[in-house]
Amino acid sequence: MPGEKCLHHSAPCGEYETDTQQRFNTGNYGFATAMRRPDITELTIALLAVSMCAQSASSDQSADLKPNKSTLANISGYVRDMACLMRFGEALKLTNDCALMCARAGSPLVIVTKKGVIYVPLSAEIPDTSQREKLMPFVGSFVEIKGEMFQRSGIKTIVIAQITKADDTGLTSKK
Repeated sequence: MPGEKCLHHSAPCGEYETDTQQRFNTGNYGFATAMRRPDITELTIALLAVSMCAQSASSDQSADLKPNKSTLANISGYVRDMACLMRFGEALKLTNDCALMCARAGSPLVIVTKKGVIYVPLSAEIPDTSQREKLMPFVGSFVEIKGEMFQRSGIKTIVIAQITKADDTGLTSKK
């Protein structure tokens, strides 16, 4: 009530509220604001400025992409499906019907060397296209691949220029 002291300040309620309203312009919801509201012209200019900054930032991200350095490589390994290879050590056995079954079901295909290095196949195009058609005739087989190899953060990839079935001698299956 006006004239009575409130618990949250020392001045009487009516005096405090009147004093506050005189010092601040209160908005539609009664929140005190110390500055004026921007008009539509100022808002439009601010919006255009933000839009221009966003456009220049996005164009900077796609401009002048330079490919990572690659090396020409000849690798030998098994064409396997990724799922079985990562889950089961037996995936490197000489005969592997599981690899063909999983590949037919759509599991991603990779090339794994006898030392266990995994290569992910890439296309020469950007955006990348599937290499399944090239690899399906070789699933479960030992192959030699010639192509451009890229490496980043421990991941190795190869652009398949040539793939041929190779002789597998000396593979020791994991037990």
